[in-house]
Parts: sequence; structure tokens; C-alpha cells
Amino acid sequence: MYWIDGKDTVDVLSPEHRVEEHVWGGTDAQPTVTITQITLDAARRSKHDTYLIAPTGHVQEIDHEQPSPTQRVDLLLLLPDTALVVGTEWTDSVISRGHDADGTEWYSAIRTYRVTRVFDTLGVHEVAQIDAAGAVQMRLNILPKLSRAKAAWMEVSGAVSERDLFDVQGGRLLYRSWSMDLHGSGVSPFGHKKVPAGIQSRFEMTPADSATARFLMAQLPGADSAGTSDASQTTIERHTVQREPGRITSALARNDGLLQIATVTFAGARLRSYESTVANAAGTIVHQGITPRGDSVLLEREGAADTILAIPPEPWAAADRGMEELLVPMLLALPRDLVPHHVAILHPATAQWERTRVIVFDSVGSVFAVFDSPDPEHPRWMLLTPDGDFIKGISGGARGDTRMPADSVRLQRYLDGVYEGRDDDHGDGG
Repeated sequence: MYWIDGKDTVDVLSPEHRVEEHVWGGTDAQPTVTITQITLDAARRSKHDTYLIAPTGHVQEIDHEQPSPTQRVDLLLLLPDTALVVGTEWTDSVISRGHDADGTEWYSAIRTYRVTRVFDTLGVHEVAQIDAAGAVQMRLNILPKLSRAKAAWMEVSGAVSERDLFDVQGGRLLYRSWSMDLHGSGVSPFGHKKVPAGIQSRFEMTPADSATARFLMAQLPGADSAGTSDASQTTIERHTVQREPGRITSALARNDGLLQIATVTFAGARLRSYESTVANAAGTIVHQGITPRGDSVLLEREGAADTILAIPPEPWAAADRGMEELLVPMLLALPRDLVPHHVAILHPATAQWERTRVIVFDSVGSVFAVFDSPDPEHPRWMLLTPDGDFIKGISGGARGDTRMPADSVRLQRYLDGVYEGRDDDHGDGG
């Protein structure tokens, strides 16, 4: 979504990965589909809507109200009454109108569908490839998300293309994608006059098995959460941590769609076991495990050969980038003497050791760990509680990503106490 004002372009970019669960109900005459969705990013926003489907297959109501054009009115692939054989062709239209405080909105899409081929795949017979081309017209009113912005609008039209793969015998949609390139005019969130505007949009949907969907949609473990932001103050990662005696479970959600949950058990500061599940934006899941065996570790990764790595002589821990809370037991066991100590960190994702030095010291009732950095002016450091919470961290280097408490009153209160120079608010260690 963009507006062009002279030489300036105002972009509203919203790339998004999400996972959805569709549950059908209602009656044959008035079916419903309840869609629960979670964004696969640092925010992990959730949404829950129930759609009432008209006999024609179009959306009649959303959550018991007439849908607005800005909602998901173009929900289903509507099929003809005839058999899906090569050359079958039909036309469908979706039209929605509505009003809000800023005026009238509308959405109109007319597409001609054609079965371009029918083929067999492993486990599914008679898959119909359906291609469509058509036109879209819409007027949208955009509410501001920033305090300095104002309500904006655009009126645009243009071409839309779509491709669907449909399991003819099973009655299942196996794949759906569409793209549209719309042009017109409007007023931007920061403008005062009508300027050229447009929307370029792409959408792709593939089914996920139930195990993958459950993993991606499950509540992240632990009551304590943190966020990592970049230099522009954009949150790029979300972290949650659950600590128990001898065990840490850590979750990492990134804006690129990656979700990782790892559980590590310890005997004192010594790692006993490591288990991790990682999913990417495409829904591919990989399980990883680490088992110490004397002076070596066995690294097991699903889809790859097992790897045996020699353990370095220095103290060591295992953690992928963004899950530094798994280093805390090792760090707290080091002498707090302002002397650099050699340590080793095994990154399971790459099966590589990072060998570095760290200085650990007490200050303001807290524990600081400062790592060697190729950029001394931008060191990498971690602020810990004496009983094992990871409160704040800086990744180091010119990028300088910062991890801070988020939605955790206990950790934020502790950090506020550090800023004020107090050592009397250590939390409960949970």
C-alpha cells in the first residue's frame, strides 16, 4: 500500500506470516466456519472470527454482523455445478459495501476461473489446477496507527490473478495463491491532498498437518516475556522463559516466522540434556537434541546425520542466537572477579562452537556478564539476577539489538530498581 507525493513515497508495508485453524459447523443450509489465526512474528497477535456462509458460498455475516469491505469477504473458492475437467470455465463475483466514520467503502472482485490441468499426486488423486484472472475495485479508509498520522483513504482498481489446487475426490483445497496490482489515488496518513496511490499484494496458503498447527498455535511457555528491538525501536523478537529447579524452557518468536522452543536440564551449571523444536514460516518443523557423553556431545538433528563434537576444556553451554537465557547457569557459576574467563557456546542450529571470553561481576545487587566483542565501543552484555533471571541484554556490534522485559511486571520492576541504584527488589526468582 503506497501513496506518491511528488518525489516522496509513503509505504505501508505489512508482510505477514500466520497460521489458521478452520472449524466448520452450522447446518447444510447455513454453514459456518470459525477461523482462529495467530501471526507468526514477534507480536503473535491472535484473532477469532465466525463466518456465516450464504447458500451461494459467499460470506453473509462475520461474528453476527454484516461484513465490511475491509474484512475477509473474499473467503472461499466457489466451484461450478459441473465436473472439474480441463477446460471447465466459470465466472464469480464478490461485492461488498459499507460505511465507517470516514465515509463509504467498497470492494468488488470479478474473476473468470478455468481448469487448466488435472493431475495425480502421491496420496491424492485428481488434483485440479484452477487458474483465474479478473479485476478488482476498492475504496478503503485507513485508520492511523501512529499518533502523528491521520485517517487516510484510497480508491484503486486493477488486475488480480489466482491459482488454486483442489483435491477433486477429497473436496479439499490444497493450495491457494493470488496477487493483485491496483492503482488509483488517495490521501496518505501524513498528507493533505489527493495523490497517486496503489496496492500491491500477494497471498499464498498451504495446508499444515495437525501436529505442526498445534505447535505453531500453542501458548508460549512461561509467565515472563521479553522483547528484542533493533536500532529503530522495532520489536524483532519475542522471548518467553519458564524456570524450574534444574530446568529452563525458552521460546523465541521472530518476525521472519521462525518459532523455536528449547528445554535444557542442568545438574548445577552442567548441561544434562537439550531438546529443541524449530518451525519456520513455511511450517517445516525440525527437532534437535544434545546429549553429553564424557568429553563429547551427541547432536541429533531431524533430517540430518548425527554429529559428535568434542567438548572444549572451558566451561560451556548450548544456546542458539536469541535464546541467551540458556547461558545463565554457566555464567552464574563463573568467578565474579572482573577477570576475562574463557567459555564455549554450542549453537545447535549450526553445530558450531563459539569460543569467547566473558567478564562477570556484581553491581547494584545484580550480576553483569560482558563478552568479548570485535567492536569495543559496542560490547555484548547481559544483566542477570543472582538467582537466574535474564533481565536485559545488548547484542553488541553496530546493530546493537536490545532485549528488555515485556508484559512482565516482575522483571520490569527489577530493572527499574537497577536503574535507580537499588538492590532491594530482586523479585521472587520464579
